[in-house]
Amino acid sequence: MNNWKDLLVLSTLWSGLSLYALQEPAEEVPTSPTVNVPLSKDAALDLPTVLAKDVASAIADKNARDNRCLQIFGQIIAQNTGVSNLGLQTQELEQVICGMKAACNGEKVIAPTEEDKERLQQFLEQKENEQIAKNKEVGEKFLKAKQTEPNVQKTPSGVLYTIEKLGDSVRATEDSVTKFDCTVSSIDGKPIDSNVGVYANVGMLIIGLRETVKQVGQGGEIRSWFSSDLGFGDDTMAGIPGGSALSVHVKVHEIIQPTLEKEEPKEKEEPKIDTKVPAK
Repeated sequence: MNNWKDLLVLSTLWSGLSLYALQEPAEEVPTSPTVNVPLSKDAALDLPTVLAKDVASAIADKNARDNRCLQIFGQIIAQNTGVSNLGLQTQELEQVICGMKAACNGEKVIAPTEEDKERLQQFLEQKENEQIAKNKEVGEKFLKAKQTEPNVQKTPSGVLYTIEKLGDSVRATEDSVTKFDCTVSSIDGKPIDSNVGVYANVGMLIIGLRETVKQVGQGGEIRSWFSSDLGFGDDTMAGIPGGSALSVHVKVHEIIQPTLEKEEPKEKEEPKIDTKVPAK
């Protein structure tokens, strides 16, 4: 459970917004082409109207870009504070926004009492637990339906998978180091994270991914689906809400098996001879 009293994500919000600006620069405001032909009297009279329309269009474009940035800022706030994972109802979200408006407008901030803090903590925990239970229920229904589809197999631990390319005969073990590409998605197909050329000890991976990697050899490709119990559990990780079932696509490039070092035989020690002369 996050510490909702501190909300120490403000610096992350600004840096995240800055990164977005760097990655996706705003489009240039379109300008009217330069006219180099002589204008008639009527056309000259219409010129202020044309310019006014261009100015209005430029202002509208700027407002649209500003609104987009503000919406992104709101999404960053919701994601980094965990609000997006609480499943708040519309009227509950309106109260949150009401508090934010009051703070932004410089209104007197409500000083929370100890009872307020305790009730807030209980409320947030309750909402989070309700959302986790809902995510698990959705995941269970999805996996139950998925396992009835053709070509879907199941490991003893409960990981569902479909082999797209088998690869060679080499298989990873718990002690293997594997190089692979991995794309993590929600069960509805929304990409969450993607990594290329990752080296990892198979035994250190989450169970669902660990079981997935073991099913194919070098050069193999596989897609799998598994419950939160085989993923990140009830914790929210890397934008994945607690209790969520996941889908992963893996392409295995290399499997490095552990090597057992042979112990070199120890040299036999010769018995030591006492050369001291005993005292008389």
